[in-house]
Amino acid sequence: MMYKKCLLLTPKETVDELGNKTPNGWDVKATCNARFSPWTAEEISLYGSDVTRNTSKYALLIQREVLRGVDLVLIDGVKYSIEMILELSPRWIVIHARAHKV
Repeated sequence: MMYKKCLLLTPKETVDELGNKTPNGWDVKATCNARFSPWTAEEISLYGSDVTRNTSKYALLIQREVLRGVDLVLIDGVKYSIEMILELSPRWIVIHARAHKV
């Protein structure tokens, strides 16, 4: 089983001279291990091929509370937005993630 390093990212905001909050990059909230999980035939028929073609599934070894406020995950140098979160147990979380092109 091959695990990859996963960074959980939250938006970083700075305050300009006028006191306005502006987005300024990303902060790493936590790191965890992630494992790619393939789509099953049942999931493809349930979600449709357009969803399964554009999103990936990853199993994360982390608790649900750590994901609060996380907008993006970084796995193998690719940023993914979290589309859906499935809790499997207190330790495992499966996310459906959509890749972002830079």
